[in-house]
Amino acid sequence: MTTNAQTPQRLLSADLLAGFWSSKVAVIAAFVFVFMVVLALAAPWISPQDPYDLSQLNLLDSRLAPFEKGIDGTVYLLGTDQQGRDMFSAILHGLRISLFVAVVSSVTALVIGTSLGILSGMRRGWLDTVLMRIVDVQLSIPAVLVSLVLLAVLGRGIDKIIFALITVQWVYFARTARAATLVEMSKDYVEAAQSFGFSRTRIMFWELLPNVLPPLLVVAMVEFAHAIALEATLSFLGVGLPITEPSLGLLISTGFAYLQNGEYWISLFPGIALLLLVFNLNLVAEWFRESLDSRRR
Repeated sequence: MTTNAQTPQRLLSADLLAGFWSSKVAVIAAFVFVFMVVLALAAPWISPQDPYDLSQLNLLDSRLAPFEKGIDGTVYLLGTDQQGRDMFSAILHGLRISLFVAVVSSVTALVIGTSLGILSGMRRGWLDTVLMRIVDVQLSIPAVLVSLVLLAVLGRGIDKIIFALITVQWVYFARTARAATLVEMSKDYVEAAQSFGFSRTRIMFWELLPNVLPPLLVVAMVEFAHAIALEATLSFLGVGLPITEPSLGLLISTGFAYLQNGEYWISLFPGIALLLLVFNLNLVAEWFRESLDSRRR
């Protein structure tokens, strides 16, 4: 039982870290992602303007091109939007909101989906049938459609969009956790734990969970990127976050109407930030998945 229980520790050991440093693509992608997270966390201190403070906005500075000067002589590196909001500051705060929504929704969905998936794989029977049919039905419907319906009923707001993202994400974790649990349940260490009279709770959290965790970490990375992109999509469609709390998707949406006028910067720069965030996170997740698969083989 000890040998099998140490599998995640071997998979997530120092050689995995050494393999990570040997992959230039993974290192660069991780560096860019971490750098953007640091920028988002430091946004209140490094951004030249508080984009949520209406007293700092001047409509006379609206839609200034990159590197143009405002009325008071301030140079706006990335230009301003239609409200006179500094785009650099807005992007930093938009990153902050997008990451916050994605972290809260992904972690909550991970906890809910993993618990239900392991329980379903352990108990089987009617519980497994009901849970997996719910998962099948939800997976057959596009995630954006489910989110749109929920937000149409609940309204706009950070708490509403987090709830919608949790609702569409937990099924991916549940399906992955159940599949991994079914594989682990046939192994000797689980049978030994059952023969020793361990409770279901102990087997679930102390025996099964560490061994089903590696594939769930890969899914968590992918779903984290998916949550960022989905939140941006919903905000772009006008059903996500309110205009007073602009995320990257909402910033892209507000500038979309000005593209035909040649005022590209209002949508372009938030779009680049969103692309870098999601793309680099997916690169790290893909490297992690390939590394775990090669170690299992």
